[in-house]
Amino acid sequence: MSYSLTTIWYERQRFLPAILAVAFSAVLVAVQSGLVLGLLSMMSLPVDRATADV
Repeated sequence: MSYSLTTIWYERQRFLPAILAVAFSAVLVAVQSGLVLGLLSMMSLPVDRATADV
């Protein structure tokens, strides 16, 4: 464990941007998932409100 922490501390100029890039990509995936779910729920409103049997 000590060796890995020493390596991370020594390479912190490369480690921090990598962590930020992974976090930013996770945020982008979450936003895209929210957009898809919102679009699908908005497009299904006419079917949900229809009184006819489908």
